[in-house]
Amino acid sequence: MRIYRGKSKEGNKSRGIMKNRWVYGWLEVWADGAYFINKEGMGIEVIPETVGQSTGLKDKHGTEIFEGDILSWVSCYTREWLESYTKVIQAIVIWWEQDGRWGLQNREEIFIPMESMTGSNEIIGNITDNLELYKQVMEGGE
Repeated sequence: MRIYRGKSKEGNKSRGIMKNRWVYGWLEVWADGAYFINKEGMGIEVIPETVGQSTGLKDKHGTEIFEGDILSWVSCYTREWLESYTKVIQAIVIWWEQDGRWGLQNREEIFIPMESMTGSNEIIGNITDNLELYKQVMEGGE
């Protein structure tokens, strides 16, 4: 079973759910277009644009990585005719339908396979909560 996350659309104090909070569970999409994350048998309506699937991978702190997370990691490049160098890269986790695998995308790279990352990857935000960071990663904006 794949785990999803999404931001709750409405709060429900009796269920301990606050409005606009991350909820985790399996995804249900209803015929009327409503999205629900089912958590322990309880369906919680979520904002569709915030829904992301777990990659099944974790960052260096052991935090689960989801579609839409923004990662930072150190990439090492070595070329026979060049010296080795390192570069800090930031990119957004995406599902690459064309290849059927998880990857990363930023303004410099069309697609970076997640398996090419080093073990130093770290979640630094997500596209829902960190709009300014998203713009910086994708557009170079401030």
